[in-house]
Amino acid sequence: MRAATGQAEGLSEKEGLGERRFPGRWWLPEPKGSEPPAHGTRQSRLDRLAAYFHALPRAFQADIDRGRLIVWASLAYCCGIALYFRLDFEPSLPAISVAVLALAPVSYMTHRGGRSATMSLLALSLASGLFAATLRTEHVAAPMIERPRSVTVTGFVESVQPTKSGQRLQILVSRIEGLRQENLPDRVRISIRGTESVPKVAEAVSLRARVAPPPGPVIPGGYDYAFRMYFEGVGATGYAFGRPQPASIGVAPLRLRLMGALERFRHGIAERIRARLGDGPAGALAVALLIGDRSGLDEQTVDALREAGLAHVLAISGLHMALFAGAVFAGLRAALALFPPLALKYPIDKWAAGAALAAATFYLVISGASIATQRAYVMIALVLVGRLLGRRALTFRSVALAALAILILTPEALVEPGFQMSFAAVIVLIAAYEEVTRRRAGREEPVGMPPGLALRFLKAIFGGFAALALTSIVAGTATGLIGAYHFQRVAPLGFLVNVLAMPLVTLVVMPFGVLSIALMPLGLEGPALAVMGEGLDLMVAISQKAGDFTPGDGLVGAQSAAGVLAAVVAGLALCLFPVGYRRLSVIPFLAAAVLMAAFRSPDLYIAADGSSLAFRDGAGELKVAASRLNFEASTWLRADAVPERQQIDRRLGREDWNCDRLGCVGRAHGEVGAAAAMPITVALVRRPAALEEDCRRADMVVTHFDAPRPCGRLAVFDRSVLNETGAVSLKLRQTPDGTLAIAARAVARSPDRPWGRIQPQ
Repeated sequence: MRAATGQAEGLSEKEGLGERRFPGRWWLPEPKGSEPPAHGTRQSRLDRLAAYFHALPRAFQADIDRGRLIVWASLAYCCGIALYFRLDFEPSLPAISVAVLALAPVSYMTHRGGRSATMSLLALSLASGLFAATLRTEHVAAPMIERPRSVTVTGFVESVQPTKSGQRLQILVSRIEGLRQENLPDRVRISIRGTESVPKVAEAVSLRARVAPPPGPVIPGGYDYAFRMYFEGVGATGYAFGRPQPASIGVAPLRLRLMGALERFRHGIAERIRARLGDGPAGALAVALLIGDRSGLDEQTVDALREAGLAHVLAISGLHMALFAGAVFAGLRAALALFPPLALKYPIDKWAAGAALAAATFYLVISGASIATQRAYVMIALVLVGRLLGRRALTFRSVALAALAILILTPEALVEPGFQMSFAAVIVLIAAYEEVTRRRAGREEPVGMPPGLALRFLKAIFGGFAALALTSIVAGTATGLIGAYHFQRVAPLGFLVNVLAMPLVTLVVMPFGVLSIALMPLGLEGPALAVMGEGLDLMVAISQKAGDFTPGDGLVGAQSAAGVLAAVVAGLALCLFPVGYRRLSVIPFLAAAVLMAAFRSPDLYIAADGSSLAFRDGAGELKVAASRLNFEASTWLRADAVPERQQIDRRLGREDWNCDRLGCVGRAHGEVGAAAAMPITVALVRRPAALEEDCRRADMVVTHFDAPRPCGRLAVFDRSVLNETGAVSLKLRQTPDGTLAIAARAVARSPDRPWGRIQPQ
C-alpha cells in the first residue's frame, strides 16, 4: 500500500474504481466507465465532495495500517478518563470491569479473524480509560475531615514546602485528637509560620492546628483544590498554632526514610548552587531548573517570566531532559570517538545511549518527577531505547505510549494543566516537523556545485533560527490557549522573547548546568555555575523588559470551556487526521471562534461560604464586597482580566455600596448596553439581625447564616443553599420582552463523587 503523501489511500482498480487528481492534492474516486461531469458545475462539485467523504474511512484505515492505531487507542483511552470525571455520579466498578472483560475477547477475535479490529479496540480503550479512572478513585479513597476543628495532629513529615510566611508540612497521619482510627485521613497539610526549627522529611512530629476539609473551586469551572487533594490522599488542610514538637511514635516507614535521604541530597545540591550564585533570581532559577525546587523564586521573577512567555522554562520538561541527556550522550560519544580501537570495534553509540538513559533517570529523580518531567523522561527513554535497538522513536506512537504510561498509573493527570500543555506542545511540534520533512522530501534539490563553507554556515544559522521560530510559534499557540483557560493569561510577546531567550537556555544555561552537576563531586562546579548564572541574569532581564511592554500583565480573563474544547478537537484533527483531510479541522475551529466570541464573564460571584461577593456596577466594572482583598476576591478580578496592581481599586466604596456593621446593600448590573434596564438590589448580610429587613427589601440576599423563607424577591443564597451549590456565578440579561433573566452556574460538588462529599461549613 502506498505511503500517504496528501492522498486518501485504499482505492484500487480491482474494486472497479478509477482515480483522478483534483485541486488540493486530494485523490478522489470516480465511478469507472462514466464520463466525469464538467468542471465547475454544481453536479461536479457535489460528486467530488461525496467521493471525498466516501474515501474518508479508507484514508483513516491507511493511516492505521501504517502504525497509527496506538495513537487513536490512546485518544480513546483519554476520552474514557474524561468521561469518568464529567459524570455527576460514581459509576459501578464491577459493571465497568464486566464491560472491559467482554470487549477484550471481541477485540482479540476480530484481530485474529483478519477483520478490522479498529472499532472494537477503540471501544475497549474507551472502556479501559473509564475503568482505570474508577479503579484509581477506589484505590486512593481515604477518610476526610468533615468539618473545621482544632486538634492535635501526630505523624511523620512527608514533605516540607517553603511558603511566603513560613513552611507547609505534609504529614502522614498517625493519630488526630478526637478521631477514631477508621476516620483518620491518610495525610494532612498544615502551614506553620517562620523558618526556625523546621522539621525534616521522615521526622515524627506533633502539633496543635486548626484543620478543615480542602476547599472547592472559587469559581464554577475553576481550579478544584479538593479534587487534587483527594487524589494525593490529603484529607484536611489548615494552619498550626505553634511550632511542631518531636513525637515518639516509632520509626518512619522505609519509603519516607528513602524520601528523606533523597531530599537531603537535593538540598545539598541546592545549597552548593546558592553558595555560588546567591539567593537572587539567578540562584533561585538555577535551583528550579536543575532540581525542580521553585520555592526560592520571588513573585516578581515568576510574573515576569509568565508575562514574557518564558514560564515553560520553569517546568522541567522535554527541553531540559533532552539537553541533560543529550549533553551526556554527545559528550561521552565524542570522548569515546577519540580512541579509534574502541570506536572501530565496539558500539560506542549504544554505550553513549545507555549512559544518557542513566543520566535522564538521575535527572528525573533529583528534579521531583512532575507530570511534565515524567512525560519527558518516557519520551527520552523511548528515543534512547530506539537508539539502542537501531529504531527511530520520536513519533506520535512514542507520545501515545508516554501518555498511556502516565495515565494508567495516574488517570487524574489528564485534567491537570501541566499534562495538557506538555502533551499539546509535543504533539503540535511533531506534526509541524513531520509536515516540514514531508514538504522537503517532495522538493527537488538544485543541480550544480555544492555550496561553499560560508554559505553552509549561513544556512545552518538561518535554519537554526527558523527552527526556533517554528517551535516558538506552534508550541506557543498550542499551549497558549490551554494556558489562557487555566490561568487567564497569554504572552503577546512570547514569540519574540522565545527567539531571543531560548538560544541562551539551549546553548548556555542548560549545558553549563549539566556540566556543573557533573563537576560537583569534584568540587569544581564554580566556573560552570558562573556561566549559567550570567545566562540566567540575561534571560531575566529580557523577560522583565518584555513585561514592561505587555499590556494588562497579559491577562485575558475567563474563557469559554466549550470554545477551548472545540479548539483542542480542531488541533488534534489538524495534527492527526490523514493529510488530505486535515482541512476538516476548520469546522471545529470555526465552532471554537463562535463559542469564544459569544462568551462573556459573569456579572455576579458569590463565595462558597456566603461571606463575600463581587458584582458588576453600572459602568461594567466588577467590584468586590469583601473585608479585604482575599484570595477569592483576587481570583474573581483575575477572571475579569483585572491586573493585580489595579485590584485594590475594585474594592467597593461608599458610592457603590451602603454598609454598616450588619451588612451591605448595593445595586448589581448586567451587560453594559442594558445596564440601566436591569439593576437588581443585592444584600450581603453579616449579622442575623439584618436578615428580616433585607429579605423583605432586597432582590437577592447573600449570607453565611440560615435565612428565613421566603427571603429576597428573586433568590437567596444562605448557608443551606451554598452547602449544596458551593461557589456561584450569575449572568444578568434583559429578555426581548423586557424582563430580567438570570443564568446561574454553581460548583455543585456532587455528594455522589468522593472528592465532592464534604460540603462547606
